[in-house]
Amino acid sequence: MIFCSGKKTVSQEILMAMLGFALMAISFELRGTEAAPRSPKNSPVEAQDSISEPDALPSSADGQPYIKGVIIEPWMFDWLGWRTDKEQRNLKDWPRFAKMSEDLKDWGANLVEIFPPISCANPEVSPQAKGLTPSLDAVLWPSKYLKRCIDRNDLALLCDAFHSAGMKVMVTHGQRPYWCGFVSDPRENASDYKTRYEWHVERWAGIITEELESGVDYPSLMMDEEERSGRRPASFSMLPDKEAFEKKFHVSVDSMKGDSPEYRRWKLAIYESSAQFLKDVIEQVKARRSGPFNATALRFDPLETNNDKRPDYNLAFDIIGHNSGVSAIGTDPYLNMGSPIQMGHYYCPATTKHLVAAEPWSRPCVTMNPPPPEKKALEMFPPPCVYGSAISSAMHGGGGIIYWRYNLFRDEDRHEYWKHIKTAFSMLDTLAAWDAGNAKIPPQIVVLKSRASEDWWYTHKSSSLLSIIGGERSRGFSSERAVMLSLLSNGYPFRVFYLDHPEDYAKLPGCKLLIIPFAYSISDDAVRNLERLTASGTRILVMEKSGETDEFGDPRPQPALKALADKGQANLLDGKLLKNGATQEGQAEFLHHVDTVLGSEKKFSLNHYGKDIEAAMLEKGIEKILMLTNWTNGSVPADIGLGFPPGTYTVLKRSPDSLKLQSFSGKEWATEQDLANCRFQLAPYETILLRIIPRKSE
Repeated sequence: MIFCSGKKTVSQEILMAMLGFALMAISFELRGTEAAPRSPKNSPVEAQDSISEPDALPSSADGQPYIKGVIIEPWMFDWLGWRTDKEQRNLKDWPRFAKMSEDLKDWGANLVEIFPPISCANPEVSPQAKGLTPSLDAVLWPSKYLKRCIDRNDLALLCDAFHSAGMKVMVTHGQRPYWCGFVSDPRENASDYKTRYEWHVERWAGIITEELESGVDYPSLMMDEEERSGRRPASFSMLPDKEAFEKKFHVSVDSMKGDSPEYRRWKLAIYESSAQFLKDVIEQVKARRSGPFNATALRFDPLETNNDKRPDYNLAFDIIGHNSGVSAIGTDPYLNMGSPIQMGHYYCPATTKHLVAAEPWSRPCVTMNPPPPEKKALEMFPPPCVYGSAISSAMHGGGGIIYWRYNLFRDEDRHEYWKHIKTAFSMLDTLAAWDAGNAKIPPQIVVLKSRASEDWWYTHKSSSLLSIIGGERSRGFSSERAVMLSLLSNGYPFRVFYLDHPEDYAKLPGCKLLIIPFAYSISDDAVRNLERLTASGTRILVMEKSGETDEFGDPRPQPALKALADKGQANLLDGKLLKNGATQEGQAEFLHHVDTVLGSEKKFSLNHYGKDIEAAMLEKGIEKILMLTNWTNGSVPADIGLGFPPGTYTVLKRSPDSLKLQSFSGKEWATEQDLANCRFQLAPYETILLRIIPRKSE
């Protein structure tokens, strides 16, 4: 795991003292089979807050804490004033730093991200700082590898101060690669690309090593907006392979056509070489120091997938995740209600699922924007935008949340949104105490996202101006979004894997349905995997295309999935069903296909009565954890159906401000029949967490 140890954190202890009530769950084995959720023919049993209070917060020795991070910059605590302070006070005693540290502890933060780790003052606050020596974009430690640096290791002092406050430290560099510029090298303009590549690896590994030696817990190997404009590792990591590639394919890289076999392979080589660059940096850091370290790649722009321009950006989530050796990947702060491509608040869980699929063995960490400082901000960006999305990410496999940034959430013109950060961190502590990190998304539904299909269709159609204007080249991206949105907005639990990595889904115990949103390109290995899965009873829904090309975009004699369709093991749906978004009619038809395949294996149902209610579910054995978020400004009912074996169950509800036992028909427990058709009333803009556990035997 990156960020998360198996030990109970200080924040968990704080939550235990703060809440001071909950039911200690004592599990026992129930016999019998799980009942499928009832169809809502009968009136649902309404859950009510019990007058009895839980007496202890449930905890787990194996529970994994979540990252609860806030981004800062040194000017926010007046680094310049502290550095020139005549009294030369300890950093922890510097008033602005003490206030920041106090705020972060009060919110419940366990991580501070220094982004970027440079000395610049806020130009609006300290215009007189311009022209000072050292340069205001100097890094906060004496560096062997960066031109602009200071002569004292203030980064180490920062790390010590935050560590003493119970917070770990991450460091991320700004938008310009190597913000302060590498120390010059006589080989910099040499034509020997391999030599220059090694020089870049050496310099970047040296910077990471300096940060680790200063006390940084999580150095990020990526800069801000990593993939933009091709000026990141992809812009030079590909160079060592250029000559060999040209010899192999007898083609000049600079003159290749956009939809040629050579171009598609070159594009894939760029993706792979970017990952190789990060891997080489990690290996060199390991060689320089003893002991393991957490190498993160946390500055992916989530637009990598949702802006439909991955082939232009030259970095791929899945290849970085599978090939680089980083401990985890994450995003830049563009996840909010204002996100593009009509995903709204589902943009955050969708991106989390993409990141989990890119690196299935890790827990990714997304970064959230603050709402804007506008009078109507609360109408456009209600509180769940801050805390609800954080919980949603965790419920879909995320390892926590980082908020960009401290001063903006502390801004008086932003309606005290910092209070919702505090709610998010507190509810993440509840999930950790419930051991949600070791719970799993139910296995019945798997979506297979295809990077190759999206990219090669995009490349294939990019030569046509009409295709670009009309959005046809983005068809693979829009089909995948429509499937994700249909499932997420109707509460269907599902996992995501990349079709491009058959080893990840070679075995899918419990999977009843595979959904492939866009299957234009598929490898022979992937086809064989699908054949094995269908032979064991798994069904396949193919939304668009049917394997017309292989993984390199080369045409096949016949579609690869046609044979499975002819055998009745795959259902090839109308390509227009979800094209260009998920309409209400398209969703209904698609979900009818899903329900038909699942049958009695459908373990969760949601009736939101046409309202914007977000739901997610995790399970661990017989225990289940649910999230329900009301994204509307009115009180609404959410009717849910859950399959449980015969027995009685305790239901705990964590709302933003309390933890309550739930009663059903006057009972302080629920039967399996109650849980098959029950109702929870949600207040305006409210997120609740539910924990359903076998009732303690009397």
